[in-house]
Amino acid sequence: MKKLMRIKLVNWHMFQNTTIDVKDNILVTGDNGSGKSTLLDAIQYILTAGETKFNTAANASAKRQLKGYLRGKLGIEGKEYLRTDDVISHIALEYYDEKTKISQIIGAVLEIGENDHIKKHFYQIHNAQIADEQYVDNKYPRDWTSFKQYTETKEYKINYEESKRNVQNMFRQALGVDKKYFELIHRALAFKPIDNLNSFIFDFLLPQENISVNNLRDNIRKYREFDKDLKHLEQCCELLAQIELQHTLYRNAKVEIDQKSYLGTQLNMDELIENEKRLTAEIEQNIQKRKQAEVSVKEREVSQNELQKERALLEQQLQNNEGYARVQSLKTRQTYVQ
Repeated sequence: MKKLMRIKLVNWHMFQNTTIDVKDNILVTGDNGSGKSTLLDAIQYILTAGETKFNTAANASAKRQLKGYLRGKLGIEGKEYLRTDDVISHIALEYYDEKTKISQIIGAVLEIGENDHIKKHFYQIHNAQIADEQYVDNKYPRDWTSFKQYTETKEYKINYEESKRNVQNMFRQALGVDKKYFELIHRALAFKPIDNLNSFIFDFLLPQENISVNNLRDNIRKYREFDKDLKHLEQCCELLAQIELQHTLYRNAKVEIDQKSYLGTQLNMDELIENEKRLTAEIEQNIQKRKQAEVSVKEREVSQNELQKERALLEQQLQNNEGYARVQSLKTRQTYVQ
């Protein structure tokens, strides 16, 4: 939905330089001649791309003209218009797109010279918001050339058209409305009751082609079939929702099982690692003990060899000793005697 956010009026009847903020729904009130219809006519002038009948909101037989709004017609004797020289007027509407979150401006720059010839320039500015300096430079309204130059310095993308049909297409695309919108906008702002409701429905709401009873019956039959299919699809959607719920529960349970399995595996791995560390430490201790034992065995072997050498040396010394030889001889004789 595109929402109207601001209205800019420069030299539009009694509005010299006015910016009006629009907050959702607004109420426009005032005495007769205070400018209510003038404001609506400005909005209508842009929304219809310049194809409008002014002041129909207040008076169906009104005869206001664009010149009167640009020059500011007073109707006072001796001073017919508020502005008599060359006049530059601006009407701008700022819209905000709630879907894309982007603002845009549609509007017109109107120039009237002393010969009352009116130049109309309609435009659309993308991704931009209304700013006072864009329309007024040192209290003087910008003409069309200055307006375009300023817009280009801000690097805004601006589209502009001259012919009524092209302008309507540009605004229709900008607002996202149907072609019949330009016919309806007049009635929407006229505040007049609809005298012939049937005519309004057939002219603006129903398709232009003639209604066929057979086609209508066929459409009703198709509608019933569509309604039946729709109910079937709703049942299928309910079943799919249940399946999706079961799948979600299964998936969550599987994730939980996988997590527990992972934790269990991780705990077993931790236990195995601890056992490996313990066994490795024991093996290192046994290796150290074995090395110590080997060293002790070598030391004993060395000690035994030394003792044997000493024994042999002592035996040799004893063999050479006369007293030991006599003792041995006596022992031998004693053995024979026995």
